[in-house]
Order: sequence, then structure tokens, then C-alpha cells
Amino acid sequence: KDIETSGESLPQWMRKFSLTPLLVFFLKNCLRPCSMAVIIALTVAFIPWVKALFVTTANTPHISQAPDNAPPLSFFMDFTGYVGAACVPFGLILLGATLGRLKIGNLYPGFWKAAVTLVILRQCVMPIFGVLWCDRLVKAGWVNWQDDRMLLFVIAISWNLPTMTTLIYFTASFTPPETTAPIQMECVSFFLMLQYPLMVVSLPFLVSYFLKVQMNL
Repeated sequence: KDIETSGESLPQWMRKFSLTPLLVFFLKNCLRPCSMAVIIALTVAFIPWVKALFVTTANTPHISQAPDNAPPLSFFMDFTGYVGAACVPFGLILLGATLGRLKIGNLYPGFWKAAVTLVILRQCVMPIFGVLWCDRLVKAGWVNWQDDRMLLFVIAISWNLPTMTTLIYFTASFTPPETTAPIQMECVSFFLMLQYPLMVVSLPFLVSYFLKVQMNL
């Protein structure tokens, strides 16, 4: 429906093309705050001279520093790091508010099948890939079991944690502000509500396996 209504303000001759609504919908999404942040960040990261204005690394060119011996625009990094820390409590507020008004009957018919499938993949299949990824990192020589045990343990656990914060604020950002029934947030809340009960079983199993088999503790 969002794609079909995109481009209604364009001239009639432009709306005749079948790809016009899809293109307009894509461009509108690119102008949303989350998308703009990613686009600007990637642009800055891939231009060394611009990147040097924000951070100093071994690969950035040398430029004149600010009076505090930091990059001229390093205060942007401090500001975004400070503001970005609020994403977790805001995500929890959104999740709690949506769960409080969630009505299972309002979900799309058959959505529970997709939610259950995604939960099984996320909580049962992805941890297997996490363990394999840790083994691959060790075989590649990037880490080792003697010095990087805790790092590998955290990497493995992260493959089993629910996809909460990012999923919530991205969904909230792309939800139309004028809607009276945010079905998108209700679907996300239902999806997250299924993850936590399964995590009670899958996470201890993953931790026990990783400690006993992989780390030989």
C-alpha cells in the first residue's frame, strides 16, 4: 500500500511508468533519519580527508589538529556517542508501550507462522553459525583460544541474543507517523515476545556447549 500511494503528487505522465511508485518509495526511505545517518556515515568513512576531520587512525592523512590536539570535528563523535547511548532505553520504552497495547487478533492472518520460523532460525540455527564463525576466526589466525577466550565467548553469545533494539527503532522510524494502528510495531512486539521464552533454553545450551567443548573448561 505504501508503494502504491508513493508518487501521487507527481505529474500524470510520470505516474504512467510502472517503476515510478517504487522509485519514489525508495527515495523517500533514503531521506528518513536512519537512512540518512547510514549514507552520511559511509560517505565520510570512505573519503580519507573527510574522515580525518572526525577521527585519527593509521590510515587517515595528517591534518592540523584542534587546540585540544584532537581532530577538528571530533566533538561530533562525542555528541553522537552520548546521544546514541539513549537508543537502548528508548527501545525498551517503545517495546513496553507496544506490548502493553498488543492484541494478537489484530495481527495479519498467518503472521505467526513467519514469526515462529524466524524465531527458530534466530535462536536455534544462528548460534550454530556463531560457533562455526568463532572456529573460523581461530583458524584464520585473527584470534586464539589462549588470549582471546572472552572475546570468542562474547561473539558466540551475540549470535543467540534477541534482535531487540535495532529492530524496534528501525521499525518505529519507518512506521507512517499518521497511522492510528501501528501494525508494524505490533508485529515486531509479537516477534520479540516469542524470542525470549526460547532464549531461556537456547542460551544456556549454547553457553554450556561453548564452555565445555570449545573452551575445554
